[in-house]
Formats: sequence, C-alpha cells, structure tokens
Amino acid sequence: MNVIRQSLLIALLSVFASVAQARDLAHDLHLSLDTALFDWSKSSIDGFDPDFSNVRFGFPNTLGARVGFLPLDALELGLRVSFNYARSKADGSKITGSNEGVFVYARYVAPGSGVRVFAGPFLGGNFAKSKSKGDLTGGTDYVAKTRGFAVGAEVGVYGFLTESFSIDPSLAFTYAGSWYEAEGRGGDGLDERSVTLSLNVAFSGWLAL
Repeated sequence: MNVIRQSLLIALLSVFASVAQARDLAHDLHLSLDTALFDWSKSSIDGFDPDFSNVRFGFPNTLGARVGFLPLDALELGLRVSFNYARSKADGSKITGSNEGVFVYARYVAPGSGVRVFAGPFLGGNFAKSKSKGDLTGGTDYVAKTRGFAVGAEVGVYGFLTESFSIDPSLAFTYAGSWYEAEGRGGDGLDERSVTLSLNVAFSGWLAL
C-alpha cells in the first residue's frame, strides 16, 4: 500500500509541478512506458459456473510501451504493446497467467498549459495463457490458452515537468472477448468475457519533429 500511495503522490505532484507555459504538441513523437498502479477485473467462461475476479497492485505485474504521433496539437494516434502477469483464486483453485496485447489508439488532447487532459478509445488483440490447480480442477494442472480482442477508453492528463518529459496518470476501462481453448480437453472452444478498470501511470518523452 505504501508503494501505491507514493506512486499516486508522485503522479499528483507531477500535475501541480507542471510547467506553466503553453505546450504545442503538433508534430511531436510521443514515447512512453506505463504500468497499472491498481486494477480490478472480472471474467466469465461459458461452461464454468464461477466467475473469476482479480484485484492487483500493478507494478511489476503490468507493463506497457507506446509510440504515438500528433498530426495536430489536439489529436494523437498511436500503437501500444502490453504484458500482464496475473494471479487469482476461484472456488479453492489458484490461477496464474500471462497476457500480451497489441493496441491502436486515438486521443483527443484538450488545450492547456503544462497540464493537458486527454481522452480516447483503443482497440486491439490479446493473447493469453493460464494455468489453474485446485478444487475446481480436481487437484490437477489445467492449462488454457485464449486469443481475442479488447476495446476500451482511457482518460488522463499529461503533466509536463519539462517540454520533453511528462508523467501521465490515467483511468482506463477495458472490455475483452476471447476464444478459449483448454489443453488436454480437446479444445473446448469456450467463450470468455472480461471487464477491467485500472488506474495507470506513464512516463513519457516528447520529441518535436
């Protein structure tokens, strides 16, 4: 909890300590690394009665990298790749898994000085592998793979400490749908759906082109 409080404090301080002069982002290249400070997710799989819920304190479980370009001061278009590692419990079973994703996004960037509010949608594909063991699987290892899509929206702020560096807290909502295949069970083809709400922070560099 102390790490989360410190991370949130750093993100908030970045907003209040931002440079006061106007920052024109047109034709800038945006490079960033991000992590989830906290996220909550809930998923369901057709054919399984229990839903799987998970609460995580992000770093180092969730990591992402993005590259964006701003053709206009108020518009950013970009690509993000992500890696997630998760652990959860359901009906006496322990579940571990990893998830990789590739997303495209668009953001509207509101006018401002050192603090620029942004908001926009994202869309992409994800690929995951999970392993469960416990009461739910009769005490045996149960390995499953999923592939699917994710859509969502994110709102946050670019807090510029200098003209070329910012710290960017944000809140994101994601809906994902996947095709589920269970190893050793003939590829059940079960559908999986999940929703995630996450509090994130990114560390960004900005290069004027």
